[in-house]
Amino acid sequence: PPEPASDAPRAFAALAANVEARLSASRTLADALALFVDAYGPLFGEIQPAARATREALATYLRERGRPESLASLLRGVPSAATDRARRAAAVAATIDPDERTAAVAAYVERFGDEAPVWDVATPTYAEDPGALVRLTTPSAPPAHAPPGSLPSDGAALLQAARAAAAVAEDDDLLYARLQARVRAALLREGRRLQAANLLARPDDVFWLPLELVLRDARGEAPLSLAAVTHAIAQGRAAHDAALADPPPLSGARAGWDARAGGVRGRPASSGRALGPAHLHDPSRPKDLPPNAILIARTLLPTE
Repeated sequence: PPEPASDAPRAFAALAANVEARLSASRTLADALALFVDAYGPLFGEIQPAARATREALATYLRERGRPESLASLLRGVPSAATDRARRAAAVAATIDPDERTAAVAAYVERFGDEAPVWDVATPTYAEDPGALVRLTTPSAPPAHAPPGSLPSDGAALLQAARAAAAVAEDDDLLYARLQARVRAALLREGRRLQAANLLARPDDVFWLPLELVLRDARGEAPLSLAAVTHAIAQGRAAHDAALADPPPLSGARAGWDARAGGVRGRPASSGRALGPAHLHDPSRPKDLPPNAILIARTLLPTE
């Protein structure tokens, strides 16, 4: 069963400690995948729902008591990986001197180098390609840490728990990135091995191969041939191109065109509601958004 809502921070801390201990012992692709699966289950099946339930409990408290405070205002500025990430990204963007810029990038990569511009194991991390970080960031002021709001005594403990849960909901991104980066590194090691065997032109071509083929080859159960690799890569590229040419429509319970509201309906990345012009996010073409703009993105980190 899921962890109790109030235990989300404790459960996350225990999971993070377990992951860090196992990362040092992870040697093979199978090890990296096993760790990813073992952490993914409790992270998104238990801890995240528990943290979300705590925040929803606070929202219910505010609504039932007619409190004027918004959930977003009470949870704003919670110290977390997200606020640290945004602060370091702002330092990179605001620095003009080349030496200072290099130092700011190094400071960012030291903490968040396992992350990448998108959640895709085939995308180089910022540690591999720090230039991607520089291309994404635009000058901005460092994030301000808002002081915690206050509630009457009957809601004070709930507010404290909700703020701790909000931090967990942000810190999980960094933990997930560490898990994904370990899988990526293991796949690239297999890619270099296959390249040395003259089966791949480049190590990162391994991302076009079905995972099971790579695993069976790594275990020596079904060695790959050049013909099999060439065929699998061609199929992978064709499937990728077909998916790009025919993306799924915005439909279903969580996304779609809402005729009554006259706009796009989807699951928001932040709490609260807003009305404004919608802008599709394109990380390759940063631009200033007008006031009250709503950003629509496939995936987004505060760095972007």
